Amino acid sequence: MTIGVLKEASPETRVSLLPEHLATLKKWNVELVIESNAGVNAFAADDKYTAAGATVKSREEIMKHCDIILSMSSFTNAEITNLSTKIVLGVYQPLFNFNAMKDCAANGVTVLAWICCPVPPGHKAWMY
Repeated sequence: MTIGVLKEASPETRVSLLPEHLATLKKWNVELVIESNAGVNAFAADDKYTAAGATVKSREEIMKHCDIILSMSSFTNAEITNLSTKIVLGVYQPLFNFNAMKDCAANGVTVLAWICCPVPPGHKAWMY
């Protein structure tokens, strides 16, 4: 399985996966691919990702070859048409981005939006 992490558009400063979390995924034999400069706004340079075992590639390569794609933001219509059979995971706000989610469904994209995940009993919901 290959997981790709995309660089977010400005003004977003978050990144979907930090280098220190790669070790757990590597133990599960997951191949990790990071878009160039994906973590730079979160103080995680490409060299930290490569030291943790990830490879750095272009956005196009990640979108084409990775099985699972992590991204905070939704995708453009052009990108959605190229995501057929992919699993995308992020904060997509499906209630506000209804048309994008509809396009994803029409193109066979599996979307997992963190905002729709239930909060376990006894835990406080996190908002940002």
